[in-house]
Amino acid sequence: MRNLFKLKNQESQRGVAAVEFAIVLPILLILLAGIIEFGLLLYNQQVITTAAREGSRALANPANTQSAESIVNAYCSERLITFGSNNDPSTDIVEVDIVIDGNIVAKDITVNVTYEYGFLIPGIFSFYGLDFGTAYELSSNATMRKRATN
Repeated sequence: MRNLFKLKNQESQRGVAAVEFAIVLPILLILLAGIIEFGLLLYNQQVITTAAREGSRALANPANTQSAESIVNAYCSERLITFGSNNDPSTDIVEVDIVIDGNIVAKDITVNVTYEYGFLIPGIFSFYGLDFGTAYELSSNATMRKRATN
């Protein structure tokens, strides 16, 4: 009698694990997609920050012959994860003279880089005409000091 009760209880529990898995799977997939998406966003933010630093470092070097825009674009084209979108980051350069006793002793060179990051998952839905805010603007700046040449 005892074995009969145990067997009947096991038969009634047969599909429970599959149903629980079917309920939890979409939540886990959404969580995994969010982790991947924001990991890529943070990675691209770090690439933009490093590109701004490289551009300002190059302009602070007196021996440099390249423009900051070409350095930033070259750095970003090799490292940004873009999912096939072909938008380059925009670069803005600000130079401020440092004057002491009427003499220019140095320049602060600031390179501002902005990039329009397109999300992957909402971008798939925008293909079907749904717009969930598929872009986010990443920006960073870096400042280096260039000594005045006499």
